Amino acid sequence: MTSRKERQAAHNRKMILEAAARVLVRGGLEGLTIEAIATEADYSPAALYKYFKNKMAIFHELLAYVGECLMEEIGRPSVRPPTFRGDLLHILESAFRFATERSALFEALLIHAPRGELVREGGLHRTVVQMDLSFIEHLEKLMQRGIEAGELRPGSALDYAWAMRGLLQAFLMRWHCTSGDGRSFAGARDHEALVDLFLNGAGTPQAR
Repeated sequence: MTSRKERQAAHNRKMILEAAARVLVRGGLEGLTIEAIATEADYSPAALYKYFKNKMAIFHELLAYVGECLMEEIGRPSVRPPTFRGDLLHILESAFRFATERSALFEALLIHAPRGELVREGGLHRTVVQMDLSFIEHLEKLMQRGIEAGELRPGSALDYAWAMRGLLQAFLMRWHCTSGDGRSFAGARDHEALVDLFLNGAGTPQAR
C-alpha cells in the first residue's frame, strides 16, 4: 500500500509529464527545456529536479507514460458487440478518443516521438520500441481470434497486426492534418470505413 507521500509524488510526476507534452507540442524537442516545463507545470525548475535529472529523462518517461495512457484507454470496457469486428471498432474508437481528448499526449506520441539516430543517441530506443510492441501484442491476439473464427484468411496474426497498426496510424495522421478544416474525421463512419479497408484486404467473404 502506497503512502500519502508516494501518491503525491506520483501525482506530481504525472502533472510534470502532462505539462511537458504541452510544451513539446508547442515548441518541439528544442523547446522542451526544464524552464519551459517548470513554467507550464507551475513549478520551480529546482522542484523539477527533485523528480527528473534532466529534460531527456522527462522526455523518456513521457513517451512511456503516453503509451501507458493509450493502452489504458483501449483496455476500457467495450460497448461494441463481442465480435471480431466489434473488437476492432473498439480499438479504433479508443485510439481516436485518446487523440481528441488527450491531444497533447497524442501529438507527443505520433508527431514528436523520435526515430532513427535520435532514438539511439538519447537512449530512447527501448521505450519507443516497447510502446509499439505493447500495442502490436494486443492487436496480434485479436487477429489470432479473427483467424480462428474464420473472419480472416489463414495467415500470420503478427503480419495482420502490423498492417492494422499501419492503417490506424495513417488515419490518425490524416485526422491530425485535416482536423482544422472544419470536418470531423473521427466519426463512426470513419471507424467503419477503416475496418472495411482492412477486412477487404484480409477478410474472407464472411467477414466483409
